[in-house]
Amino acid sequence: MKSRIIRNIKKIVSGSIYRELILAITISLIVSLSIMMIINQTFLFNNTGGIVTADELVSNSNATFVQIYKHASSYHNRNLPSYLTSLAEHYNEEIAIIDINGNVIVKSENIKEDRLDIQKIRNILQGAYNHPMDFYQVYPINWDKEEITLVVKVPYKGVVANNISNTISDEEIVLLDIIVAVIIFIALLYILVRLRIRYIKKITSIVNEISKGNLDCEIHMNGNDELAVLADNINHMTRELKNSIEQERIAERTKNELITNVSHDLKTPLTSIIGYLTLLKDGKYTDEAQMNKYINTVYRKSESLKVLIEDLFEYTKMNSEMVELSKAEVKLVEFVDQILGELSIAAKDNNIVFKKYFPDEALFILLDQAKMARVFENILMNAIKYSFKPGEVTVKIFKENGIMIVIDNKGESISQEDLGKIFDRFYRIDKSRNSKVSGSGLGLAVAKSIVNMHGGEIWAESADNFIRINIKLPIQ
Repeated sequence: MKSRIIRNIKKIVSGSIYRELILAITISLIVSLSIMMIINQTFLFNNTGGIVTADELVSNSNATFVQIYKHASSYHNRNLPSYLTSLAEHYNEEIAIIDINGNVIVKSENIKEDRLDIQKIRNILQGAYNHPMDFYQVYPINWDKEEITLVVKVPYKGVVANNISNTISDEEIVLLDIIVAVIIFIALLYILVRLRIRYIKKITSIVNEISKGNLDCEIHMNGNDELAVLADNINHMTRELKNSIEQERIAERTKNELITNVSHDLKTPLTSIIGYLTLLKDGKYTDEAQMNKYINTVYRKSESLKVLIEDLFEYTKMNSEMVELSKAEVKLVEFVDQILGELSIAAKDNNIVFKKYFPDEALFILLDQAKMARVFENILMNAIKYSFKPGEVTVKIFKENGIMIVIDNKGESISQEDLGKIFDRFYRIDKSRNSKVSGSGLGLAVAKSIVNMHGGEIWAESADNFIRINIKLPIQ
């Protein structure tokens, strides 16, 4: 039962450092006030609130004796017990009338015994009893021709009062109580909150490390209160900052690669163009056929240069976040079929055949036709260029939690490392960029940007000389 109560208290308190502090302060107050009361009870107080001195105890006992002797004519008086009780309450005493054997004849209600220690009474009468824990006054009385004894006892409140009451004032006692209570309150509060103080110091220390640039630091989660939330937020902020710095490094590296790749890809066709144009300008050709050959070469190189510049412009525009889609409802099967027809000559020139697996039903979808045509053209041209010759490129369209367009071709397998990067800008599997297959390395990056703008997904798969590009578009 007790453990269940403790668990319930912990459950209520946990989750809020405010409640933890309130509980700690409450416990410290209760304990310090309790100890303050215990200290107070080590002193005897009279009815007016002052400290009862030894002389006052004797005086009160004598007054009790006088009043009993004066007003109680006989211990057989029926009102005597209530009268003794009234006197006992007034003077804060215990009063009993006993016979010569110690048997209690009449007593106040606060006495439980029916017999008192007669030897102790005799010692008190002879002055041989001096116990600091007790204060007795004994008065022999002769009532109704019988020898009886009146015993007055002051209940023990503490030894200190009788010893130092003459040297310590009321103000000093109050000051002592306050000082002890404050010290106990502070000490107990520190003990209760010291773990949280250590945790705050730990958080402060780690934040200082983070401010110095050490982003590998992490604050251990402790509890589920506001400090734990703070620690979690700091950890999250540190991870985000670390990721941001890493992204900046990647961006810087990519920018350098961009400059290198663009320079290489622009320089190669441009050098050829300048070289052939120089030959034509200087008339270094033997006949008209050779001249036309040079002109055709310049034209092809210019086309390659144009494609690179267009891809670069398109990719930059797509990532500027200023492009708006101009969507219209189109029949997807007819749309893709038209693009395949436009690329059929390029496929035939590369000894590639298109195979189509389209559904019979009409699939209507909202698309920006110009931009999505660019997606299919880029992917299909890649499939044509990188397929084994002769070969075939398969295009499938079907419904599966959206609309799927799957483009398959056979070619050299792409490693898992390269699969995750082929949609990156300027990434080419041919790391040396000296492949005979032309390309800017931006086609798939542009395709991914356009698909994402349409709320779709695009990913690649490859195994056993088999390459597949998957496009998933939402049905709107």
